[in-house]
Amino acid sequence: MCLAPHLQDGETALHCAAWHGYSNVAQPLVSANCNLNTRNKDEETPIVCAAVRGHLCIVMCLSDARALLNIPDKNGCTALHLASKRQHVEVCEYLCRVGAKVNLADKVSIL
Repeated sequence: MCLAPHLQDGETALHCAAWHGYSNVAQPLVSANCNLNTRNKDEETPIVCAAVRGHLCIVMCLSDARALLNIPDKNGCTALHLASKRQHVEVCEYLCRVGAKVNLADKVSIL
């Protein structure tokens, strides 16, 4: 269940809502001042979970609440990296517009 404060894999309710695209769950959690930048076992933040799945509404909600955009996961990938790899164009455009760093390299890329 995603309602536990932290599951064994380090996921919070916000991680679960972001991953599954449940904006009706994410918004109240954000409004309740939950930690926007907590990391799961893969060092993913909720905005990374939303971006990798292409959930623009949740990415916008988290960004508007001042979630940090450039926190990398265990592979050095940010929300922008993962949205780009999955071809989520609208998410990429939005992240670039609100200040995601476009020149960060992950742990295997060379720029």
